[in-house]
Amino acid sequence: MGLGISAPVVYEEPTVTKFRASGVGSVLLEAIGIVAVLVLPIAIAVSMGDFWIQHNRLSIMPQTNYTGRAMLKLTTFGGQQYLWSTSADVMSTLEGDERAVYPFVSLLQDDRDRSGSADTLAWSISVPYGFDGNDASTASSDADRIASVEFLPTLQYSLSHPLLYVAQEVAPFVQFHFPPLSGVGALDVNGGHRPQRLRLDGDLRFVTSAPLESSWWIRYDVAYRRSLLDDVRDGQDVADITTYAAYYATRNESVRFDVAVASQIDARLDLEVDRGLMDGGASVPDVVLNDVIIPASTPVATAASTSSMPPPPRELHVVISMRVLPATVDYVPSLPETLKAAWIQYFCIAFVVQWLYNVCVRRLLVKLALVNTIAIYSNQE
Repeated sequence: MGLGISAPVVYEEPTVTKFRASGVGSVLLEAIGIVAVLVLPIAIAVSMGDFWIQHNRLSIMPQTNYTGRAMLKLTTFGGQQYLWSTSADVMSTLEGDERAVYPFVSLLQDDRDRSGSADTLAWSISVPYGFDGNDASTASSDADRIASVEFLPTLQYSLSHPLLYVAQEVAPFVQFHFPPLSGVGALDVNGGHRPQRLRLDGDLRFVTSAPLESSWWIRYDVAYRRSLLDDVRDGQDVADITTYAAYYATRNESVRFDVAVASQIDARLDLEVDRGLMDGGASVPDVVLNDVIIPASTPVATAASTSSMPPPPRELHVVISMRVLPATVDYVPSLPETLKAAWIQYFCIAFVVQWLYNVCVRRLLVKLALVNTIAIYSNQE
């Protein structure tokens, strides 16, 4: 309100000026508005990519637990095989067979994040073999040394997420080949058999042959729950361990053990573990000798029999450390998830486009008189 002596302003009332399009101008503005709000945001979103998502990715920490089942196969450079299974029925078929071995096995399932599931599986396996009574001079031959180790444990593996649920039995296959060793390298300073040592550190990775489907009618917790080790009946099946490993590995969803570090120098596990045969293993009377389980039928040194005693059996010590990694899962999103992602992109772009159209485009059309309009004045309330 202004003040003046000659003509004072007693009262003022602001007015609002509105411009209404008439005739063709009205139709033109409506058409431009529809294109701006509906078509332009979709065109921008599509050009930017991933407007209608066809694949997505999740990272899920799996729940992993040992099932109590495993198979072990050792092969010497001379071709001799040594077999072991956690199944007592299978080991009974190998009773009296020179291929049968009874290892000392310990397992530590370390749950560092207190999630109720193991983050690391650490196996400690000591295998005495070669109870043949040969003299120590045969130890210098590479033919009696272990050339390859094949180990197949089975695990319960599950992934839980609001979009996906996967539950199955998996079997990460562990395989290692020793290089040949020169003759005297197989003997220790006392002329006995030098134990072979091996330590493998690696990761358990979830792999799929194709992206999973995120749909309520597709389930991933039924098909692969059955254990293929139920089909193992005798020693010949254990000797065919690679076939069973291939059955697990060729599933649409499986778990692979990737070796990161392999060391033959120190295979001792610096952890406190319970000692004893694995649950479900063959019940065999044993004598504990140097932390290795030896069948009771094997001659044990005494003061009276030292001179006539055959050399001690050969030994293999293996430590396998499996670190459980978060599973990276590629999947095809469901229709609701796809619509949600598309709507968010459309709304964000359409809001900006509509604001620019109302503030800039319409004002420009009126100011430049490109559209016929009628000015309407009214009081601002």
